[in-house]
Amino acid sequence: MSRFPKMAAAAFALLVMAANLPHAAADPTVLDSPDPTSLTAYAARASLWLGQALDDGDGLAHTADGQPDYASTAYAILALTQMGYGADQIQNSAKALAQAGDAFIGTPDQADTKTSALALFLLSAYSANLDLTGYSTASGPRDPASELRSTIRDDGHVGEPASVYSQAFAILALTTTPGGVPANVLSWLLTQRCANQNNPNFGGFGFSAGSCDDTDSDSTALAIRALVAGDPKWDEDAVPSVNYLVHAQKTSQEGALADEAGGFAASMTETNANSTGLAAWALGSFVGVPQDDVPTQALANAQTYLENLAFACDTVQADGTVIATEAVDQKATALMGAIAYDTATREKIFSAGLTDETQASLMGSTAQAALGLGPWTTILPNISVGVQSDLPTSGCPVPAAASTQDTVSDGPTHTDNWLYLLGGVILVLGVFLGWRFLTAQRRH
Repeated sequence: MSRFPKMAAAAFALLVMAANLPHAAADPTVLDSPDPTSLTAYAARASLWLGQALDDGDGLAHTADGQPDYASTAYAILALTQMGYGADQIQNSAKALAQAGDAFIGTPDQADTKTSALALFLLSAYSANLDLTGYSTASGPRDPASELRSTIRDDGHVGEPASVYSQAFAILALTTTPGGVPANVLSWLLTQRCANQNNPNFGGFGFSAGSCDDTDSDSTALAIRALVAGDPKWDEDAVPSVNYLVHAQKTSQEGALADEAGGFAASMTETNANSTGLAAWALGSFVGVPQDDVPTQALANAQTYLENLAFACDTVQADGTVIATEAVDQKATALMGAIAYDTATREKIFSAGLTDETQASLMGSTAQAALGLGPWTTILPNISVGVQSDLPTSGCPVPAAASTQDTVSDGPTHTDNWLYLLGGVILVLGVFLGWRFLTAQRRH
């Protein structure tokens, strides 16, 4: 074979190889995400979901039947402020709570039974840097701080019926008001926990004063957070309760199922995000405290449990489409970043999609779970210090544009390559036939 046929054959082989080369895809665009040293990607997405959900509800969370859920709204405000995002939404939601007035905090003569509502309202107003001077509702001029303080009894308990839950929130709220927390209010709280050092529930708080029989992780977590905020000796007084929480955590060594490990359960519930978020919120108070029993690993395990309940980048695409693992794909908007109450709830969303009931559940669970994702720079932050006005981005990869209009080509496709091959074959064949014709003419 002469040189030209060899060259033509080589060119043909190269063209065939080129036709089978895959074209290079453009790298997906990754949105900006917060600094992981200050806020995890899961926490950022949770704050994004909470902020958007509040905005969709005109500043408020709602129940499954469409009624305002003031408590979940307050929890969401606390979580957003802690995570340092959404100052504008925090203010809008705090104003919505203020506008709710008597529907949320009751009338002045109902203060005894509305201590938790008054406390949550004061905490929300503090978080939003909302000035309550001259505040009034349908029942007339109001001073929520004075109303809450008026419910304190001689023995230190707040409101009726007395409970660790309402006492803890009252302490948290009173720390934000002039005069702070009276000593007897703190003393009453400390008398409620299990004091028997020989009992496995030592340090736990529950529903009966000093009882070791009905201790509860929710009550204990809130009590710890209150002690850290209002007790000058918190780093000593709260240690037994922190140890109780660490031992109450579900672990694989104690036979917990894989999807429960790291989580917490209240006295009458299974392992869930709400209880785990409150527990992690309390454990996070002890980050950096110079104690041998600082619950660093317990906190990390709790956060891992919460992250496993979250709708993250690998379960929800950027356009909101749920990537179902055991069912057909479902369309679900505003899901990225939400944290389900438990594994069963998460699976329900995958199989049936969002419902009013599920949306309400997600609001409550995400707000409380987000409290446990950190960071814990201060015990009770507000928007005047380090809280950004806008919500964060999801930090998830965005798929390349699928539209065929107004797009820039990423390079030749396989179809393009075969067209080039066909043209190349015709060119080589034409040159080869021309060469044969000229050779035959010379011979004659």
